[in-house]
Amino acid sequence: MANKVQIRRGNFANLPVLSNGEPGLAEDVGKVYIGNGGSNLGVQMAPGTTDYTVYVATTALGGLSQATQGATGLLLASGTTSATTANKLVDSIAAFTAALVNKTVYNATTDTWAKVTAVDSPTTLSLSADIFLTAQSYKVASAIDNIPEAFSTADSGYRANVTVRISPGVFSNDITLIGKTAGDNKTLTLQGSTTGATTISRTVTVRQKITLANISFTNWIKAYFGADITWNTCVTSGASKLYHYDGNANTFNSSTVVFGNDPGSYTAVSSTVTKGYTMYVASATLGGNDAVADGLAIKTGTNTSVTASALVDAAASFDSSLVGKTVYNSTDDAWAKVIAYVSATQLTLSADIFTATGKAYVVANAFSTVQRVIDAIPGSVNCNTTIKLSNEIFREAVNIWGKNFTGAYSITLTGTLVSSLTGTASSGANPVGNGSAGYGTLTDTTKAWTVNAYVNTFVEITGGTGSGQIRVIHANTATVLTITGRWDTVPDATSTYRVFTLGTRVTGANAGAETTRVRDFCIKVDNGQKGLVVQRMKIDYAGVSNLAFNAPLLVLNGSSCDVNTAHLSGGNYWNILATTSSSCSFLACAFTAAVIGDVEVESNSYCSLIKRCRLTGSAYMSISANIAGIIYPIYETYVGQVTGSGRGLWIGVQGTAILDAYAEIDSCSGSNIFIETKGMLFINSLYGARTTVVSKNAGAWGVQCLTGGTGHFTSGITYTANTSGTYTPTTQLAGGND
Repeated sequence: MANKVQIRRGNFANLPVLSNGEPGLAEDVGKVYIGNGGSNLGVQMAPGTTDYTVYVATTALGGLSQATQGATGLLLASGTTSATTANKLVDSIAAFTAALVNKTVYNATTDTWAKVTAVDSPTTLSLSADIFLTAQSYKVASAIDNIPEAFSTADSGYRANVTVRISPGVFSNDITLIGKTAGDNKTLTLQGSTTGATTISRTVTVRQKITLANISFTNWIKAYFGADITWNTCVTSGASKLYHYDGNANTFNSSTVVFGNDPGSYTAVSSTVTKGYTMYVASATLGGNDAVADGLAIKTGTNTSVTASALVDAAASFDSSLVGKTVYNSTDDAWAKVIAYVSATQLTLSADIFTATGKAYVVANAFSTVQRVIDAIPGSVNCNTTIKLSNEIFREAVNIWGKNFTGAYSITLTGTLVSSLTGTASSGANPVGNGSAGYGTLTDTTKAWTVNAYVNTFVEITGGTGSGQIRVIHANTATVLTITGRWDTVPDATSTYRVFTLGTRVTGANAGAETTRVRDFCIKVDNGQKGLVVQRMKIDYAGVSNLAFNAPLLVLNGSSCDVNTAHLSGGNYWNILATTSSSCSFLACAFTAAVIGDVEVESNSYCSLIKRCRLTGSAYMSISANIAGIIYPIYETYVGQVTGSGRGLWIGVQGTAILDAYAEIDSCSGSNIFIETKGMLFINSLYGARTTVVSKNAGAWGVQCLTGGTGHFTSGITYTANTSGTYTPTTQLAGGND
């Protein structure tokens, strides 16, 4: 006995608690254990150098738990079938035993699976499915029923190629892939079925090198810093997205992803993922929390029934971790916060935002500030990034810069629209002929609106003829909405509409003092930042020191910003300033209440569009192209009510502006259009007749041009009731009009 070591042997399920230092062998799983004073410790063997496979199967296909049932994931028997019998595995040279009952069988020739239901003889097994013909390769394995335990069986420092082969079926465990380092350029692969769907329905987190193959993902795949993923013939669906992270921030970089196919319109890349994505921002009352947020969707779906102040989705898999998160009804553009977990299919919400079925929703891990979500965008932008903001007030000075684009991508800040009324049009119209700036109209004879109650709000055609068009409301009567500009497609009696306000406000004002400026800007785009789009929000009351470089929206130093369906107001100097070789554009925007002016484009900057905008309430000048600034074109736009000694359109030193059709400049206390020395104005006719440009009711000239300034084709403008007349001088000189 002195030369022998006693080892307890038996099946894993019967292994007793070993004494301290006592060895034991679980013969059915092939593992050695050592007693540790009340528990059994598995012995980690040295990494093997022979390629091997770990098998994973659903319970229906023989999978068992490793922790409680002793499954190893490893091979128990293998060979080649020698005959064909329905629902049987026949191998004339096999030595099957009763221990194989309920184990997993894999047909390696056809990539099909079954479960052993009985051992008929040492050469024949009865199976749960008819998967074999003669001369097909088979494996009988002690399959594990979940992927996390199967992954854990791989050597921590693997020196062989390791395949975790997974049966068809749905696997619903969260999976974290970390800690399995490779030696000798070996690979670790999660291999799904090629003949049936292998679906992972929970979050997969990757922090290491791995290959994912033939797997359908219906939830997040998170690739953190240092992840190295090879993606072969995988599929994403439902809420599934592949995200790259750096630490806790969503940065889409610092890792490698190689795609063997093109799932979900991903593009093959060497360092970053190029699939567009959306991030969410909501105040704390709606679940935003900068401390824990990544801004991304957690769950998505469609509600299947209606319960007051609840989200109900019969196909969902909600859990208690969603309490406190943000819910966004993307169908109705409405927001709430999860205040309680009721069941896997129901959440209680802070507001009743699902009043009908079939509404698409997102449950998001939202940020609470705009700046924080901007900071979370990677420094190298390789996809379109949408930032969705809740219908609340964000009191911030948001500084946007340092996001470098590798292609024609954009970062879009999108606010929330709040409907104030809906209806169906009786008719619509566009102006005909010349001599009028021209406004489209929408008539609803069933209404009795307060006159001009909806000025500077917005109307959208939501259905029928002309659906999708959005316009700033210029005026209204009891039954007629007059829009700023024209309709592309004139609405008719089939057209449904809604009037809405902008529910999202980014402001430089103080809480409780909505017009008291405490910040120099609301949004600043700086240091060459390109590709920013701002839409569907109000940006107002900024500029503490009344300086030229203070404004609700600043575009500086070679940057660019496009603004759509927005309201800019309350600038202590300008509402928008684009300077030092920057660029901007404005579509369907309202401008009000600037101390100096609405739009200043200067110092070699360029405004590529002012269209369907309504600019009113400036004290000195509404639109200014100054110091080699260029604005082209301005059309379907109204400029009016500039007070003091103001001008509607000011073209400063070496500035250039081009007016086109259906523009109107009205009731400025000075000259409606003022051209300084070396300034230049063109009246174009690309979008309609020159006579549809109207200058009227000026306190001085319709167009005033100083010596050295030039106004081309100003004679084609329609002039009405200007105090000093049409334009001066009346002949083309070194400075003058023609």
